[in-house]
Amino acid sequence: MAPRCGVFATRSPVRPNPLASTVIKVKSVDKVNHFIEVCGFDGFEDTNILQIMPYNAVAVFDDVKVPDWVSHWTGYKTFLDSSRKIQSTNRNSNRNINKNQQIFIQELEPENNLELENINSNEIIVENASIHNLKDISVKIPKDKITVITGVSGSGKSSLAFDTIYNESRKQFMDLIASNTHIDNDYNDSKVKRITGLQPAIAIEQRNLGMNPRSTVGSVSRIGDYLRLLYATIGERVCPYCNETVPKNNVCSKCGSIFFPLTPSVFSYNNPDYMCPVCKGLGEEMKIDVNLIIDNPEKSILNGASLWWGNLRKFRDKPNANWMKGEVLALADDMKEDLEVPFKNLSEDFKKQLFYGTDSREVSGATVIVIEHNPMLIKRGDYVIEMGPEGGDLGGYIIREGWLGHK
Repeated sequence: MAPRCGVFATRSPVRPNPLASTVIKVKSVDKVNHFIEVCGFDGFEDTNILQIMPYNAVAVFDDVKVPDWVSHWTGYKTFLDSSRKIQSTNRNSNRNINKNQQIFIQELEPENNLELENINSNEIIVENASIHNLKDISVKIPKDKITVITGVSGSGKSSLAFDTIYNESRKQFMDLIASNTHIDNDYNDSKVKRITGLQPAIAIEQRNLGMNPRSTVGSVSRIGDYLRLLYATIGERVCPYCNETVPKNNVCSKCGSIFFPLTPSVFSYNNPDYMCPVCKGLGEEMKIDVNLIIDNPEKSILNGASLWWGNLRKFRDKPNANWMKGEVLALADDMKEDLEVPFKNLSEDFKKQLFYGTDSREVSGATVIVIEHNPMLIKRGDYVIEMGPEGGDLGGYIIREGWLGHK
């Protein structure tokens, strides 16, 4: 890689990621959009530019030698302009900065070199914002405070907050992290002379997010996309079988396990393959609060220890369509549990199965017939009979019947 680095490189040609400098010719400067058009850039595509400096006259060192692996380089740098004319700059000659270069320096450098040193680091400074209806305004916004932008509808509030400050923050942030990623960083022009003191920002617009529990600040602001990208880029995996850090080739030498490469989707809480198996990506775990179900453990469950099941004694003497009460009686009969005793004296095994289920163990001893419309509750049954096909005189027929899939 190093032979394409320009004037000098700090690393050898066989080592990756060279840090280098080169000489370029600036053709044009777009101060509004912060772009410059150059000739003579000999780095690779997507190379990060760390700094641009004017090329002033420098002292010439006659005893400088270049390594053999670049001995074929010429003694000067050539630039091919848009008219296909060649212009040369001899690197071994002292020269003064010409008029065009002086203009270029004035375009890129601040009018006052000390101006940046006087910037208050506790402020965001917006200079000459003119997007939409903004009238070339300048403003200072304190950091680490809540700043409220107010005004009548259409006065420019969103133009300043979203289209200028937030948009410019995203552009600067994505310039740092997204040059080689698939995240869209083609943002609109902010139409502002300069904004200093910006920090990475997120924006939450004034809109109804709906009732979807998977809509979060991270998904609405897209900061979740950047976090997943960050984790996939710098994250280190540990093999769950041998506790070895998974190397770049995704093969663990100790146990032979092979892993797929890390991608942002691995860290998505909406991906069924990678979401938390407990909360299913919602960030909340559903648990039973026994104290809310059993409000009077001194009573027996037949005499109203729980408001959830009510008075089971009346149900046992005169059953109805409440299948939940029937399940309690069936479980007690199957486990030979005496429901006449206070609830607190019932066996812990019975209480566990009462609250958390029998773990697919079939409970015998009672026949339960219920009327139900909720599909989720119907699926918990064993046998289903569907009546229809319509109501009133058009009903009264058995449309279908049969065992559910788990039988």
